[in-house]
Amino acid sequence: MRRDSIDQKVANRVWRTEVFVSDDGESDLIGVRASVALGRNMVAPVEHSALIAALVKNCAFIDSKTRVQSRSRNVTTSDVTPVLDLLVAPTRTLPVLLLSPTVGGRSQSDAQNIADRLAGFAHVLVVMPDARAAVMQFLIKDRGVRLDAMTLCWPHASTERGASDMSWDVATVKGAGFIDFLESAVIRSTVGTQDAWLGPLGDRLLR
Repeated sequence: MRRDSIDQKVANRVWRTEVFVSDDGESDLIGVRASVALGRNMVAPVEHSALIAALVKNCAFIDSKTRVQSRSRNVTTSDVTPVLDLLVAPTRTLPVLLLSPTVGGRSQSDAQNIADRLAGFAHVLVVMPDARAAVMQFLIKDRGVRLDAMTLCWPHASTERGASDMSWDVATVKGAGFIDFLESAVIRSTVGTQDAWLGPLGDRLLR
């Protein structure tokens, strides 16, 4: 499916959204590619796609045995083992964003805002106080990064290309423009050629 739409805010800017569907015999594969036709001296913003968010909400996407969701999830003591399994899974394709309750906010509204903006691009998890020590110990020992206000753990494929896990303190996370920067960085990490993200299924696409 291919759809072109005129940008309502910027004259002469046209957005193109393409959806690719295929089947590998065991599961379905859905790919979404957004591109933009720019006018002279234009810079396209990197923003989340409403279409991808809708697909995540209405379809069962699985990343290394973990459901891809459009909402943040709390990690308590009983959740530590599956979360650590997700972090080390070599087949994981999405980054994991770990938040402290300080960032998530008492009502979790801040965490949900981040999850909305990264729906389909990352797993957003809020590490609760009872799980903090176990997750912190694992991150320091196995990932070489401390659990802070916000910690980003890249998938294996990204670290092989040179990406490094990172953490930021509360002051940085609360700083102006930081969440926009984070959204852009995570979404840009998914950018690649059709062959790169479809692999051998590229020849079997249903257009």
